[in-house]
Amino acid sequence: MMQKILRTFFLFFIAFYFTGLTYSQSGPPSNLEATFKDNVVKLSWEAPEKGEKVTYNIYRAETMSSGNAIDPTKLEFSKISTTTETAYKDKEAASEKGYIYYVVALDSKGVESAGSNYINVRVGDKSDDTNKDKYEN
Repeated sequence: MMQKILRTFFLFFIAFYFTGLTYSQSGPPSNLEATFKDNVVKLSWEAPEKGEKVTYNIYRAETMSSGNAIDPTKLEFSKISTTTETAYKDKEAASEKGYIYYVVALDSKGVESAGSNYINVRVGDKSDDTNKDKYEN
């Protein structure tokens, strides 16, 4: 009987270990904001925890700049950078294009947190609050 219990526990442990179920101990970054000037989008956000050095991955997806409602969950995001700062300048943004960004925190093992809010930026000639929209992630 004891052997059966140990075998069941061992199989459960092996199955759990190899499923890749890992969760970040870091909370998500918050209050992602964006400004832009001369085709440079500057992102800034608040750290998830005070006093702890955190690494962040920044993700971006290109959108149509038509002004239509956008569902960010249906876009294909690419990681564009990693930083330890709570700000990032995207110097690859193109004029007259739309982008949606979000940021995640990485814990000490490299596991990503949930994402920050999404920020939608339509790059134009000047920084303007009418060219930015926030979405919750």
